[in-house]
Amino acid sequence: QAAGYGSADCRDMSMHMSMTRPGHVPQAAGYYERMVAQREAHGEAVGKELSEALFFLCTHKKSTGDLDAAQTIGQRLLDLGGPEKDQVKALLRDIQSQRKAGSGGGPPV
Repeated sequence: QAAGYGSADCRDMSMHMSMTRPGHVPQAAGYYERMVAQREAHGEAVGKELSEALFFLCTHKKSTGDLDAAQTIGQRLLDLGGPEKDQVKALLRDIQSQRKAGSGGGPPV
């Protein structure tokens, strides 16, 4: 075991690494959604891992056309602050542009 990492952490990191390869994005999104829910259930509303998960989910929701969810997650990221704040602002501007272009707000039907 690496210092500071339990077997579950290593397994999670391995899962993350394999799922973020092309073709595995939906599985990665599901993993991140579960991780965010678990962190929230344990009162862990901040942290680098949570911010990274939310950023991934925001971009994923935007790319699948679920602009409402992407905007909600993006606003939450802004509330958390953090180093990716400028990237989140750019994502939110892009979401607004997509809305104005008539791309809709919810996921594709």
